[in-house]
Amino acid sequence: MEKPQTSVGGRSFIAAGSKIVGDLEFPGLVEILGTVHGNLAAGSVVVAEGALIEGSLVAANVTIRGRVAGRVICDTLTCHATADLTGEVDYLHLSIESGAHVAFRARRRAADRAATPG
Repeated sequence: MEKPQTSVGGRSFIAAGSKIVGDLEFPGLVEILGTVHGNLAAGSVVVAEGALIEGSLVAANVTIRGRVAGRVICDTLTCHATADLTGEVDYLHLSIESGAHVAFRARRRAADRAATPG
């Protein structure tokens, strides 16, 4: 699953209380307020407080305020104080606020490497 371009697409939402199972791809920004079990690719992803993603997450920019369990491949990862992140992370830039719960294997990737799982 390749990372979609951030310059195209609009803004999409997975509403609170929603549960989606399967692989998802969004051309722009997606805000997750519900639950996703599967792989997610987007230009940018915001995981809201109370939201859950279980699976691979590929995006240029990832902001986590909720829970993510799986592999994250991104250029910029920001974990806010309410974040709960477990799994593996491939990143270029990483920011973790005090109070975030993080237990992951991190790998800083080269700037010229494509952000694709595999």
